[in-house]
Amino acid sequence: MADRRTIILEAATRMIAQAGVRGLRVERIAETAEVSTALIYYHFTDRAGLLRETLAFIADRADRYTRPDPESADARTVLEQVLLLELQDSEAVRENSTAWGELRSTAIFETYLRDQLRDSTRQWITDITELADKALAEQASGGDPAAIAERLTALVEGLSERWLSGSIELSRARHMLRESIRIELTAACGLPAREPPPVLIAGVCATIGERVPPVPTRGELCHTRPHRQGQVAAAGPVEGGRYWLSRMRSSWWMRRQPYSPTGCGAARSPATPRCTCCPQPTPDQGSRCRY
Repeated sequence: MADRRTIILEAATRMIAQAGVRGLRVERIAETAEVSTALIYYHFTDRAGLLRETLAFIADRADRYTRPDPESADARTVLEQVLLLELQDSEAVRENSTAWGELRSTAIFETYLRDQLRDSTRQWITDITELADKALAEQASGGDPAAIAERLTALVEGLSERWLSGSIELSRARHMLRESIRIELTAACGLPAREPPPVLIAGVCATIGERVPPVPTRGELCHTRPHRQGQVAAAGPVEGGRYWLSRMRSSWWMRRQPYSPTGCGAARSPATPRCTCCPQPTPDQGSRCRY
């Protein structure tokens, strides 16, 4: 059996969903929860404290009814389940979503709710970001999981509001959300897999002997002057980490080939992370140059 504090919060959530925040009266909550007003003030101090605790209760209840199936096979399915569970035709979800929307609208005018509402929203986005990150890693694609999570959570709120106000059918809302998840993850497939931030290396073109500025992005080589053959030799690391350089053969080859630390084909020294015949830095020891 729920304790009296939980019963009070359930009654407050129901009243906000039915009458809005402006219709929230401590006396009516006490009557609905079958407790005294003194007990409500004992637990929550005042009406503003009751509203803050009700918002936290709504967020916690949403966490409970959006828990995915523990036997879900993959991260993408889990992400889809968690978001779709925000749109289900049950009394608890309708009540929770309506009260959440009322509190968000009230925060436009009642500034004391903004910080807590912002924190709750950020936590929701963080939770979805973790799921999106796992889904992206599972399909070995790039993309920003935090941006994906922010867009999807905003979409859920918008679809929920339209569904609850009768502007859209629940089945249509769920279909649109499912399609949006698919589009977000499919679009990320076209991006390169995310990698740790590279260390830039200031280079010198071994063919023409001219210095190359630090390479800003993976895939760029010496563009000092056009030439088909040539090797970019590392002059030394620049703060930020290691960056791989490679032999340039043609513009076509440059666009399609991964970078190699060296282009000489010689054995690397097991004692130092550098090639035995050239000053190129290498990411590991004891292996051989690939070209």
